[in-house]
Amino acid sequence: MPVACAVAVWLALAVPAGGRAAPAAGCQGAALRGSFTEVLGSRAMGKVEYTLRLKNVSSRACTVAGRPSLRLLGQSGKPLPTYVTPWKPPRTARAVTLWPGGSARATALLRVDIPGRGDVQAPGAPCQPTAVSLRVGAAAATSTLLPVQPATPVCDSGAISLRPLVPSGRGLRISGSGI
Repeated sequence: MPVACAVAVWLALAVPAGGRAAPAAGCQGAALRGSFTEVLGSRAMGKVEYTLRLKNVSSRACTVAGRPSLRLLGQSGKPLPTYVTPWKPPRTARAVTLWPGGSARATALLRVDIPGRGDVQAPGAPCQPTAVSLRVGAAAATSTLLPVQPATPVCDSGAISLRPLVPSGRGLRISGSGI
């Protein structure tokens, strides 16, 4: 009985009178850490998959866009061509609320070996400069910077097909608004 009372009190405090929790504010760049890492064994036909992982390292819940903005950066930190599109077939991208310690992930498909529009077309030469970092957009025009592991040129003027972020691990919730 004491456990049931404690749960009822917690629910009464956690959920406002309207029955829905207030939406969490957008995650600031400083609240996010993560990685952008090649999926081992995924390299085929000039393309490779990478996994984007974001974790809320702040002490408050916050929300990230279901398909955040991305920007590839070269060795000097200079922006490289980056063209992000939804992975086909496209899925609805919904905002993901990350509680403290919560994380989300998305899969990205990069064209790495086959030059396309706007690329260097010389045989044996990389199609674009090597991307060593990825800037991931966050709330209020902030961002977080992640290493590209391993660093790679991204052909077709930086073409990235991106699946929506999905919750992973603990401390998360998908919000109802499509982003």
